[in-house]
Amino acid sequence: MADETASRSSQEGVAAPEVAVPGLILVFSGAEPHLAAAALGREPLTLGRDDVLGLKLGDSRLSRRHAQLRFDRGLFHVRDLESRNGTFVDGERVSCERQVPAGTLRLGDTLLLLREDVRPFLAGTLERVDGAVIGPTLRAAWRTIAAVAAEGGCIHVSGETGTGKELAAHHFHDSTGRKSGPMVAVNCSALSPALAERLLFGTRKGAYSGAETDAIGYVQAASGGTLFLDEVAELDLSVQAKLLRVLEQREVLPLGATRPVAVDLRVCSATHRNLGDEVARGRFREDLYYRLGLPEVHIPPLRARREELPYLMQAIVGRAPGGLGCHASLVEAVLLRAWPGNVRELEKRLVEASRVARAQGDPCVRAVHLGEAGLVPEQESRPLESTTGVIAEPAQQDRPPRRLRTGPASERAIIVRALEDAAGNQTRAAEALGISRRTLVTRLGKHKIKRPLRG
Repeated sequence: MADETASRSSQEGVAAPEVAVPGLILVFSGAEPHLAAAALGREPLTLGRDDVLGLKLGDSRLSRRHAQLRFDRGLFHVRDLESRNGTFVDGERVSCERQVPAGTLRLGDTLLLLREDVRPFLAGTLERVDGAVIGPTLRAAWRTIAAVAAEGGCIHVSGETGTGKELAAHHFHDSTGRKSGPMVAVNCSALSPALAERLLFGTRKGAYSGAETDAIGYVQAASGGTLFLDEVAELDLSVQAKLLRVLEQREVLPLGATRPVAVDLRVCSATHRNLGDEVARGRFREDLYYRLGLPEVHIPPLRARREELPYLMQAIVGRAPGGLGCHASLVEAVLLRAWPGNVRELEKRLVEASRVARAQGDPCVRAVHLGEAGLVPEQESRPLESTTGVIAEPAQQDRPPRRLRTGPASERAIIVRALEDAAGNQTRAAEALGISRRTLVTRLGKHKIKRPLRG
C-alpha cells in the first residue's frame, strides 16, 4: 500500500512525504566516544559483545547476547536477555521488557540513543572545527551559515546561552572568503547607550571633552572583514538607527566628523532573544530587523545534539590536569541531563568533577564526582527535547532539591547506580549522593532495593 501511494503521488507530480526512520545511535562504549547508527524495524535486533551496529566493541561488561530491540507502533521494545550486568533505559533497569518512545540505552558500559528518526545519522559523521564538535544535528545549521556567507549577505544567529553562537559567527567569517580580514566581536549587552555610539562608530578629535585624538570604532575596524554583534537586541534604539545607516549606505559617520567614511564589511548578529518579539514590543527597529535579522539560523541546544556530548566531554576532561578519562556512568548522567546552560554549564561541571576525581586518585571521572550537579530537581524531569521540537527548560533552583532525579530516571535509579559505582559500599554511596548512611538505608527500604552486603 505504501509503495502504491508513493507511486501515485509521483505520477500526480506530488512529492511523497518523508517518513521518519526510527533507530538507535551508538555514542559511547568502554572508554571512547563513537558515532554509528542503524535503522530499527519490527524484526528484533540482538545486541551483544560481538555485534553492536556491526561493530565488535571492547566493552568487557557486555554479555555475548545482551539485549534485544525492535520498533513497533511508535514504541521501542527493549528486552534484556539475562545479561550479566543488566540493561538500562534512562537509568532504570529493564527487568523483562520495557516499551519507550525514545530514550538512552545502557548495556554494560555501552551507551546508545533510541531516536524516532535516525536518517541524519545513517551516513552522518562528526568533525571538530576550531574547537567545536559538529555532529549531524548541528551540521544543518552550519551548512546554512556557510551558504549565506558565500552569497554575500548578513546573517542572524539565534539560540540559547552557551550553545556556541560565537563559534557560528567565526564559521560565517571563515566562509565569506575574507578569512584573512579582521573579525571584530562586540558584546552589545556591555555597551551603555552613552558609550555605544563612540565605540561602534568612532570619534574625531574634539568631539567631546577629553577626545584628544581621532579613534576608529568597531565598525571601521571590521572593514574588509566581519563585524559580529553579539546580543544585538540590547542596543539602544538611537544606536540602532545609526547602525541601520551603516548597513544601507555602507559608510559610517564618526562622532564629531563632517564626512562619512566608506566601510566594506559583513555583519553577523546574535541574540538569545526572539528579535521578532522585540520588534513587536517596540524594543527593536523593524527596518533594522529586515536588514539584520534575516535570514536567521537557529543553533540547537545541547539537549538536541546528544550525539556530540561524549566527544565534548572527552575534550573537556582531557584538557584537565592528570590525563583523566570519562567513565560510562558519567556519560550516562550527562546524557540524561537537560543542561539548560549548554556548553558553558557542561564545561564548568566537568572541570569541577575532574578536580574531585583527581583528589580521590581516580583515573576516570564518574557520575558520583558530579555530586549534585549530576542530580536534577524533579520538576526538570520530563520528556527531553526530540528532534522535532523544543521543550523549554524550567528555572534552576538555588537550593538543593529534596527529591532528586536525573533526566527521566528516578531517585531509585540514582541510588542503584551510586551503589554500583561504590562496589556495594553503602558509606561511599551515601557520601557520593551527599546524604547520610542512615538516610541511604531508609531510601533502600523505601524503593525496595536489596541491601548490599558491604558497608
